Amino acid sequence: MKTFFAAALAVSFAMPATVMAQGGPPQAVKTQQNLGAAGLLGSFFSGAQFGTTRARSGENAARRGAAGAPGAAQSGYKHETVTALGLISGRKLLNDGASYLTFGASFNNKEERPNLTDIDTQIPSIGIGYQNFSNQNTAYAAYLTFSSRDSRGETVHSRRKYYELRFDVAHKFSDHWGVTGRLVHTRGDLKVDVTTPFGVVATVEPQTVWYGQAELVGNFTSDDAGFVPKGWVLNPILGISHDTEITGSSSSTKDVVESGSVWAKATLSKLAGPGTWSPNFTLGLEHEYLQEGAEFIDEDTYGIMGAGLTRRDKKGNAINVVFERRQGFNGNRVSNVLVTGYSFNF
Repeated sequence: MKTFFAAALAVSFAMPATVMAQGGPPQAVKTQQNLGAAGLLGSFFSGAQFGTTRARSGENAARRGAAGAPGAAQSGYKHETVTALGLISGRKLLNDGASYLTFGASFNNKEERPNLTDIDTQIPSIGIGYQNFSNQNTAYAAYLTFSSRDSRGETVHSRRKYYELRFDVAHKFSDHWGVTGRLVHTRGDLKVDVTTPFGVVATVEPQTVWYGQAELVGNFTSDDAGFVPKGWVLNPILGISHDTEITGSSSSTKDVVESGSVWAKATLSKLAGPGTWSPNFTLGLEHEYLQEGAEFIDEDTYGIMGAGLTRRDKKGNAINVVFERRQGFNGNRVSNVLVTGYSFNF
């Protein structure tokens, strides 16, 4: 049950003294300032939607497994989780002045409230990446992450060690609008132990995931729209995603599950300088247009509510705290996520 929910860490604009002495900030900083002012960096760095999608996939699988047991309930399944995620990331500006080598680690702990079935999950992760900001209006990045997921319920214990390849792009195409895109591929063996009255049934199968996402992001201040408070910035966002999970290797036993979402949300953030806290608030709506494997949880539309605080110092090091709640309109699925992150330059 993968629940990696990597919230966007604040972007660091550190300017090495050697570069500053040569007459100004490096191209990487200029591009991030441009894309940051356009509201694109939050979407570019955040893994929130991907984590939410993968968490639901695992939750759906747990419900299908529970309902498939002899004499098990076929309805009444609900789901509510509390997830705490801690992240730390560092970046090294490369000699070209336009790109970074990144390093990061995280730990994810998700607990479910008691229900007809509930599973708690832990996922430690570590990874490296490359970010390129050589074009004033465009950024792209690639990451390689290694994770180990451990999920336990009353009768089920599943583990999956896997690698994750992720490719991101952001592009500003006008003064007020830009787009971001993401492609993620994960692969690893899924090991499942099921306790039955006759003993433990163990299975090991390869599992592959393909995920794609795109967002249209706007950027408006009080100079652009009178309803935006002075000193704040409004970012309207429209997004779409598609997820394909393939479990098994042979054509006769292979299980393919697809899901997809569309969403609309708006984030209001306070403009703040180094050394001060910048609050932000998010409201939105998400609808799952494709729900294969979710037949035991009657939920496809969610309200999105979030709030966060960011503080960046003069060196570009940043602390980011984010809380998000996704509330199903039918009351059958609710997720609460608290993310704390620290990013630094070296």
